[in-house]
Amino acid sequence: MWRPEDGDLDAFVLTHHARDEQTRDALFERLELVFESIDGHFTEIGRDLGRQVDLDLGTIYPFDELLYAWSPAAHVNDDWFQNKLAFVVLLNFPLTTLEERLSEGERWTRRQWAEARLAQRFARRIPAEVSQTMAAARAAAAQYVSTYNVDVDGKALLAHWNLRDEIKAQYAEGNVLKQRRIQHLLEQVVDDTLRPGRYALILECFRAAQLVDRHSPTAPTLIARRFDETREIPEPRVRAMLEQIVSSPLVPRVAALIEKRLGRPLEPFDIWYSGFRSGPAYTDAQLSEITRRRYPTAAAFQADLPRIFAQLGFAPERAAMLAGNIIVDAARGSGHAMGAGRRADHPHLRTRVGPGGMDYKGYNIAVHELGHNVEQTFSLNFIDHTSLAGVPNTAFTEALAFVFQKRDLELLGLAQPESNALNDFWGTYEIAGVALVDMAMWHWMYDHPAATPAELKEAVLAIAREIWNRWYAPVFGARDVTLLGCYAHMVDEFLYLPDYPLGHMIAAQIEQQMKKAGSVGAEFERMATMGNVTPDLWMKNATGAPVGPEALIERAAATLGSSGVSR
Repeated sequence: MWRPEDGDLDAFVLTHHARDEQTRDALFERLELVFESIDGHFTEIGRDLGRQVDLDLGTIYPFDELLYAWSPAAHVNDDWFQNKLAFVVLLNFPLTTLEERLSEGERWTRRQWAEARLAQRFARRIPAEVSQTMAAARAAAAQYVSTYNVDVDGKALLAHWNLRDEIKAQYAEGNVLKQRRIQHLLEQVVDDTLRPGRYALILECFRAAQLVDRHSPTAPTLIARRFDETREIPEPRVRAMLEQIVSSPLVPRVAALIEKRLGRPLEPFDIWYSGFRSGPAYTDAQLSEITRRRYPTAAAFQADLPRIFAQLGFAPERAAMLAGNIIVDAARGSGHAMGAGRRADHPHLRTRVGPGGMDYKGYNIAVHELGHNVEQTFSLNFIDHTSLAGVPNTAFTEALAFVFQKRDLELLGLAQPESNALNDFWGTYEIAGVALVDMAMWHWMYDHPAATPAELKEAVLAIAREIWNRWYAPVFGARDVTLLGCYAHMVDEFLYLPDYPLGHMIAAQIEQQMKKAGSVGAEFERMATMGNVTPDLWMKNATGAPVGPEALIERAAATLGSSGVSR
């Protein structure tokens, strides 16, 4: 990465090579301290810049959009190469390949892992203007997503999340006509007729990713960076795991059970069937009445955190610590968890609270995001090396968040359904198809780099139909359905969607281990403090087995075969 304008490489090496362990230890300790400070303060600045857009604080002015689009950290890596700090790191700590991490990582010490992660932050030399272009493209796409509300019977429902969840809510009401109507709206989201601009924004994100490609010789596409560097699970293996789910012999068996319960043939929107979670016959309206009464404001949810953590099995001192560390804000969008970047800061839980209080959809999302915040707290504040802060990838953060989310009714004092295994399996079957569409879309863009928004739209529609026809049409009896292309994450999250089905698989393995250990709180903390090592190494330490769909399938098969499921 050294360029002629960087000067005399020989002189640099002679000056900055750490010749003994004492010097190397001092360098390592100094860098961990400094990078935590820099990363953490930039996280705080970014949170403040996006405050008006992210939170439910009234009008978003044009200048708010400019603030949101600006990335103050865009120049940092460029500056570190300019002042040679990046080269100091690369000179003294190993820049490893995925193959090395997978084959040798199990024998590394924690310090070796921390050194590897320290060096990885300089695996590419990205010019500041490229980072800024990427940040601007993401911000424009994120704002489109967070403000994409669709009116349904006088309610503003965020696409896709609230529209999808409204379909789920109607199973308790038995309103098939409304479900069909919302399915049509989601199809209009995919074909870009409700609020045009979807595919132009996706292409802008793709063009920004292409700028990074030129400066990433070891991972020259966003696809390679996502799978080999971010997930650290090769794409062919991820695809095989997804196809193991969508082709499972359990799918038609679970579908037959759903048909029996509904008393009608399946329709495409039944990909979001929620009846396995129904337990006692609570309607969405009844649940929302409970949550609105309990949580009229974000502050009310904040005040209830100690009880929530205690009920989840965290020790009293841990429950108090977690409740005191997490800050709850009222979000403009569906909600998200924003972690801290340094130990002196706090993670923020952003959750949607309407004028009448938090409805059940908002509560369910808030409990999920709370799981993220707890993971963020443990994996930053209780880790041995700050270079190892976090977990292997976002699928693991999703898996740990699912541990919280699936206990949402229990936390309200209601009976939690026993058939979560079938709900998890059916949900993974759905989102695995969505992930396959997202993956195919990015491959198509790289194969057609000069595509127009109209061409991309037709390609995505064709991809969604093709994947549906292969894996879903035989189950639902309807062909050429495009619903698998409706997710908002396809617009602004740069190939994020495969993390959801991976997260469900990982969650099943985690749940299996927690059940075996007889603990949620203690096991959650133990797992969340293993740090950012490779996925299989993390999972072997956590559960004894590498990442895979087997636990998810086994749990569903066992539940399907039990006598109580078909009631």
